[in-house]
Amino acid sequence: MQGSFTAPGGALTAAVQYAAKWLDTKPANPVHGGLVLDVTGGRLTIASQGELATARATLDVEGDADGRFIVSGRLLAALVATLSDKPVAFEQTGLVVAMKSGRYAATLPAMSEKDYPDLTAVAPAAGRIEGSALIGAVRRVGTVASKTDTLVVLTGVYFWLESRENGITMTSTDRLRACRETVEWLPEDGHEPVAESFVLPASVLIDAGDAFDTMEPVEIGWQGTTVSLSTSTRSLVTRTLGDPGTYPDMGPHFAQADERTHTVTLKVKDVLIPLKRADQLADSEYRHVILDLRKGLLVLRSATVGKGGGDEEVDVEYDGPDCSIMTRSAILHGVLATAPSDTITLHITPGRALPTFATSPANPAWTHMFMPVRHSGGMK
Repeated sequence: MQGSFTAPGGALTAAVQYAAKWLDTKPANPVHGGLVLDVTGGRLTIASQGELATARATLDVEGDADGRFIVSGRLLAALVATLSDKPVAFEQTGLVVAMKSGRYAATLPAMSEKDYPDLTAVAPAAGRIEGSALIGAVRRVGTVASKTDTLVVLTGVYFWLESRENGITMTSTDRLRACRETVEWLPEDGHEPVAESFVLPASVLIDAGDAFDTMEPVEIGWQGTTVSLSTSTRSLVTRTLGDPGTYPDMGPHFAQADERTHTVTLKVKDVLIPLKRADQLADSEYRHVILDLRKGLLVLRSATVGKGGGDEEVDVEYDGPDCSIMTRSAILHGVLATAPSDTITLHITPGRALPTFATSPANPAWTHMFMPVRHSGGMK
């Protein structure tokens, strides 16, 4: 790099930490753990290339610098995190990068550019999505994806993109439960109608949430085996997980939601605390809870073996037959924690060993499905 530049402290810290997040913990080559700082025309781009994703963050800087240098990503992230919001100046001299902020000064060794892998290019935009809507859906759906599975695609979120009217549908499952949500999008000219599908790592999408949780539109594009998300200051290119055709077809399962004969409408906050109390008494190995349903009432009980017991009544909207549902506490926690509204509706068929569906009156595009451990009562 020729010349020097000065970056605003807060913006630099945020950009460095975003890019450094995607660096491999144990890179095969030390230079692969570096961040590329590329400055031209008063615009600085900080980039990283990891196994799961390629990330870029941009910000405006002052100075006459032109060119790029590479320094240890984790070292730079650790240093800028300790600085105040004061401007930070950089200048490269040979194999050394000088860094100064206020009374603090340091020198960092520059890494070899020839050994650094090529940065994966951002794919041309195929359409735009409102950032907060996209990331909200990713957080609700992605948390259901399997954390460890022999079928790698189950650790990801399945995307199905159609025309503007049908939106983008995201689905995930860990075999015990599944979640689906559809968000609106605006395809670019020439990309409608679309019949495209791919599976993206759920962990990557969730970790990227803060960078794209904005009212600013997020551009989405795909090219080969990569998918790109971009705003004016952030971009992420992630690799797809295998063949989307191997992902289980969950459509027929979700279509059964309307076939359930009874509904239970409840307030999320009314159930959260009783559920936490039931956890304290639940059997430590399985942590099951029982939902006893009566007219206008839900009695939440811990499923225990020789550990005492407890129950708590919660007012709900229910007018069906008396019945009981036993489910894993963690699954019920997941439903409540990812609900897009204060109120949800459970769709059940009493006395039948069928999946239970959770929907939101405020967000009809969201559906959470789970299979109870046991379902009794209601029907002979």
